[in-house]
Amino acid sequence: QVHWMSTMGQALHESSVQRFDLALLDMALPDLPGLDGLKALQSAAPQMPIVILTEHADAELALKAVEQGAQDFVFKDRASQEILHGAIQFSIQRKQFEEALITQAHYDGLTGLANRILFENRLDAALARSRRNGGNIGVFFLDLNGFKQVNDTLGHAAGDQLLQQVAERIKQSLRPYDTA
Repeated sequence: QVHWMSTMGQALHESSVQRFDLALLDMALPDLPGLDGLKALQSAAPQMPIVILTEHADAELALKAVEQGAQDFVFKDRASQEILHGAIQFSIQRKQFEEALITQAHYDGLTGLANRILFENRLDAALARSRRNGGNIGVFFLDLNGFKQVNDTLGHAAGDQLLQQVAERIKQSLRPYDTA
């Protein structure tokens, strides 16, 4: 299904009310051309892959767009069905790969909980908000006593299962904006 929008304003509005699998972004839209349009669309729909459509003479602009987060570009004068299909497939796969890398970089693979990097990042942000607004934050530390004994007696698979169950219980007890 294809939705055609002739202005960035329409695209931003539509992306705020529904999810799209991909955007083919013309870099010559009348109301927000070039990289400004790309930035606006990325802000409105950060999970959506974007393929840039541009004139062959704007190759430098297309490359800058990819450097700034677009997944691919296609020159309008060379946009055949095969080229567009390839760019769309590649861009969706590339965006999924990028999201997977971000998840792996910030979350524990076994439990799905935030890893140390994400925890420290969110703690720094919470402390900054607290200083700025004069509020308080809470940090809770949890230790599983006897966990080594579970691994030693029942095996690592049982230990992994225990960690997953504890993580799930923690997630269920948190508010949507809390970090575990």
